[in-house]
Formats: sequence, structure tokens, C-alpha cells
Amino acid sequence: MAGSPTFVIDGCDPFAEPGRAQGLAGRMCRTPVGLAGLPGPDQLRQALTSAL
Repeated sequence: MAGSPTFVIDGCDPFAEPGRAQGLAGRMCRTPVGLAGLPGPDQLRQALTSAL
């Protein structure tokens, strides 16, 4: 199970880090301003746009 929060677009997690184990834990996201509990709005927008 992926950590929380997890965003899945077309069955893929656009914010997964290669080689990072999944687990039942909180998840930190790398953002332009440092680590955060959620991806930034621009990161989410880019992930959604890329999926189109």
C-alpha cells in the first residue's frame, strides 16, 4: 500500500519515487520549496496535464 496521500492517475502514481518502498505511513512530497505533506498545486496541475 502506498503512503498517504497518494494520487493515482490512470493507475499510476505520478509522485512515486523510484526505489522507495511503499508502506502504511504518512508521505512527504518533494516540492519546489522543500518537503511538504502534499504536492504543490503546480505539480498536481502538471501531473494531470501530462496524463491527457
